[in-house]
Amino acid sequence: MTRGKTTASLRFALLIAAAVLTTTFFSTRAFAQSRVYEKDLIGEWRLVIDLHKKGDNALERIVMGAVDGIMDEIDLHFEFMKDGQLHVTTALDEDADDEDTEWRINSKGQLELGDTEHFDSDSVWMMSDGRLYAYEDEDGELVRKEEVYLEKIGR
Repeated sequence: MTRGKTTASLRFALLIAAAVLTTTFFSTRAFAQSRVYEKDLIGEWRLVIDLHKKGDNALERIVMGAVDGIMDEIDLHFEFMKDGQLHVTTALDEDADDEDTEWRINSKGQLELGDTEHFDSDSVWMMSDGRLYAYEDEDGELVRKEEVYLEKIGR
């Protein structure tokens, strides 16, 4: 009986230790990969909005899938240049519109984008796994928007 309690306690302790190590590893990893560096940013990126996974029920997912299909027809490309300039191209079928704005990396290592006529961003952007993800402030906490990210073209 004592051996059973010891084994159960040991399993529980190992489970807690594994949970703490896993949490620490992923937190550190996420933080280390979140900061944006200019050298990684320079070049051309495209905006991806992936809505087909959003929605709480089947009807919402169907509607989001339809909107996602429409969004697939619109190409938004961002060309980040070294001098803090940003060239944004919005294309729908054969029509394209080019606009210029600015970008900057704030003191927290978050990317901030200037607004254009076709694109405005209240979000900050942070790097994770080679993508720039949008983060929005929700009640004082930054929340990652998994469905909105920038993907580098021609790596």
